[in-house]
Amino acid sequence: MRSPRRLSSLARALALGRGGVHAFVGAGGKSAAIRRLLRERPEAIATTTTHLAASGFGRGLLAVFPDAQALARLQPRLRSRPLTLARRADSNRLRSPPLDWFTRVKRDALLLVEADGAAGALVKRPGPHEPAWPPAAIARAVIVVGLAAVGEPVARVSHHPERFGSRRDATVDLEMVEQMLRDYLGAAPPHAALTVLLTGAERVAPQAVERLVAWCERRVRKRSPQLQSPSVPLRIVAVDDVARGACTTWEREAPAASPAARLPGVTGVLLAAGIGRRFGAPGAKLLARWRGRSLVEHAVERWSRADPAELLVVVGCAAEEVEARVRRAARGRARALRLVRNRGFARGLGTSVRAAVRAASPGTALLFGHADMPAVSVATLQRIADVGSTLRTWIVQPTVDGVPRNPVYFPAELRRELARVPDAAGGRVVCKAHAERLLRLEFAAAELVDVDRPDDLELLSRGRERGGEGCAARRSRE
Repeated sequence: MRSPRRLSSLARALALGRGGVHAFVGAGGKSAAIRRLLRERPEAIATTTTHLAASGFGRGLLAVFPDAQALARLQPRLRSRPLTLARRADSNRLRSPPLDWFTRVKRDALLLVEADGAAGALVKRPGPHEPAWPPAAIARAVIVVGLAAVGEPVARVSHHPERFGSRRDATVDLEMVEQMLRDYLGAAPPHAALTVLLTGAERVAPQAVERLVAWCERRVRKRSPQLQSPSVPLRIVAVDDVARGACTTWEREAPAASPAARLPGVTGVLLAAGIGRRFGAPGAKLLARWRGRSLVEHAVERWSRADPAELLVVVGCAAEEVEARVRRAARGRARALRLVRNRGFARGLGTSVRAAVRAASPGTALLFGHADMPAVSVATLQRIADVGSTLRTWIVQPTVDGVPRNPVYFPAELRRELARVPDAAGGRVVCKAHAERLLRLEFAAAELVDVDRPDDLELLSRGRERGGEGCAARRSRE
């Protein structure tokens, strides 16, 4: 870590950029930090993914609305800043905007999100489905810890004290603080920048703060690149009074090179085993040329550039010919390419899904796509995976005009169900079984189109030129 700096601005200490989503979790000063940031960065918008007091953050304009439709009508007129957006829950609390609102936030907006509840406690260990990260690419995750809890009874200063597993008469010590930090660092989005905000720092000895700084740096550096990037930007900020005090900031030296994938924790799965009966001769579709290369080469090149932790290509029909083109497209690109032979491909898509689940590295989520979609962009693949990796337990599916499309992200905890899908069904049955945690992201039609027939290649080119018409329009009619 670099030598600490003393800063008067909390926004500078947290390295808030000009825009992006900054999510605050933990306990011991989340609301107070956001309130101060709304004063320092008045262009910001603040909100929550859990609950807020009825007074909001107490700064700027508080806009409260009853439902998503009212928000859609109200937001174009909300030009005042700073601004807090929330839905009415009851007379004492406000709650989160609809999840799909977060997916439409402009990337140049500065969004401050309280993404965890602690009921005013100073320390907390998150539960199984906490924190409630917003469904967006997180620019920075800010983990707040109230050091004023150290030396105080666990039962009095912690949220859900039973999660610390200590005696009722125990007091909070640095080992408990490290437990809390371990949990939140483990739950952080895989490649989000990280800040640990230590509030009430005057309540502990300087050596204790230095110990926590060193501990956090070691913990992040030793992450598995397969699951979470160990080379993300890391800051530790200690402040006596989070509402107005000066900040001491430690910043980690940027690693010379990142060993981590752009999409750590995600196995990309390209399904390339189908017969392609509507295209003509069995196995001919993925070998057909479009813009100088075969369809499967286009797909492998795009998925390799998206940089998942590993890339599986499931082959079956015309396996040898398809494999040769996969290797050619991936040469020098794919971080960890593996070819998976599915000998039961003729029985249906579900056989390829099951084969991919068996072959994927343990603990990774799965992003399934089809090799007959040559126009899908790297940015689209990364956006779907970013939102899925942030939410952790949700399925993320793209749509065009509300119609579901591929690729689809499935969290690691649903792998067992994917390993049992019927031959003919694929992942649709899992999406249907978990409709309550299916998030849909709307995209333009131009890239999320598949090729079923020979004339779709010409229509696909026209669609790209016209911004999405062509075979996508025909597919919606069929």
